[in-house]
Amino acid sequence: LRWLHGAVDPAAVELKVFALEMVYVPQCAFWAGDGSTDHVTGQFSAGYSAHPFRVESERALTVGGETAEMLNNRDAAGMDPSRTDDFNCDLPRALPVEFPKGYQAFYCMRHEISQQQYVDFLNTLPYAGQCQRTERQGKDNKDLKGPEAPAGTFVMNPPDSGGHQSGGNYRNGIRIAVSGVAEASEPMVIRRGSFVASGNVVKPGKPAVYETDAPHVACNFLRHDDGAALAAWAGLRPMTELEYEKACRGPLRPVPNEYAWGTAAIAGMEPKSGQYVLQNVGKADETVVWQGENGPDATRGNAPFMGTNEKLGGPLRVGVFATPTSDRARSGASYWGILDLTGNVMERTVSVGRPAGRAFLGNHGDGGDSPWADLFFGMRGGGYGGGSHYMGWGGNNLFRTSTRYVASRPWLYGGDRHYILGFRCVRTAPGNQ
Repeated sequence: LRWLHGAVDPAAVELKVFALEMVYVPQCAFWAGDGSTDHVTGQFSAGYSAHPFRVESERALTVGGETAEMLNNRDAAGMDPSRTDDFNCDLPRALPVEFPKGYQAFYCMRHEISQQQYVDFLNTLPYAGQCQRTERQGKDNKDLKGPEAPAGTFVMNPPDSGGHQSGGNYRNGIRIAVSGVAEASEPMVIRRGSFVASGNVVKPGKPAVYETDAPHVACNFLRHDDGAALAAWAGLRPMTELEYEKACRGPLRPVPNEYAWGTAAIAGMEPKSGQYVLQNVGKADETVVWQGENGPDATRGNAPFMGTNEKLGGPLRVGVFATPTSDRARSGASYWGILDLTGNVMERTVSVGRPAGRAFLGNHGDGGDSPWADLFFGMRGGGYGGGSHYMGWGGNNLFRTSTRYVASRPWLYGGDRHYILGFRCVRTAPGNQ
């Protein structure tokens, strides 16, 4: 790795290098929708049918409509009634050729964004940027303004959250290590004999320094624009919901009601089941051990959720179930080996169900501000808080690969910062851009 600095004085520059582990998802056709007939939640379908839709190119598509060459959504049956798609059999819409449909090759982050990765991002931002990408709260539950909050102040924690492990709320341990200083405007008067001039001068601010005591745990409380900002900073982009399904099942024909590991069974969903017990809390080797009945096996996959790890307080270490000997189901892995696409924190994906999503061009960030200010996101894959806790708006179905119950809903409970919301980024592979 070489830095081609040109005429810049290297001694005047602070250079940092960050790495993200990515998985290559090759160009190939795949199926969207799982053909379920007993858990219908807006799954993709071939026209007005229960059959999954075959994505065989990046050509423009029609979403909605009756015939098999049209990408429908079971007429939005079973979707969250407060926010559904704007297309159906009788109201088709156009999905432009530029929208990434998943056929072409792309790289996908193997894990969801971790707390350390988000801290690394925060620590490269100026003060004003840090204000946009965090929420602050003191240990006495008083809201604090800006990164100038005292050292030790927890961030990413909404005021109504309670205390949990790892120092923060719902296992989010990101906090201010060194307080920042806001940019300030100060009055100035200049006198030269009888001439007097007055005005204001800007006193530069200083960004805060952030840290976390749970660096390997998935970062929750991320708004969609937080994830998009990190994607832009890293030269990546958001993932579309069609890419999400390909990232899960690969080229295989769908199994009705399947999860990311390709079966329709998940550990702990049955009544009177066991639970996960956490070991080595917050460390690089944080692990979970199953205790009780209906645990993970070759068909029952692993995914953290409220029903099996409520006492753990929040999401787990990214990729926690993968071991040198685990199979696809036990590691909770997708066809390509991507981890935690089911459970842990919810995936924020670009929705095809709204004009602001369908307008996505698949462009990458360039290290600066996010170029996707008006992009419309939904949610896929379920998160830690799913399961019985959310039976009123999707329940266990939220974890299924093709479930689109909240695929066109950008927020939860009236706000975007929620303890089950995270983010994962992708990048179109070279030669496909």
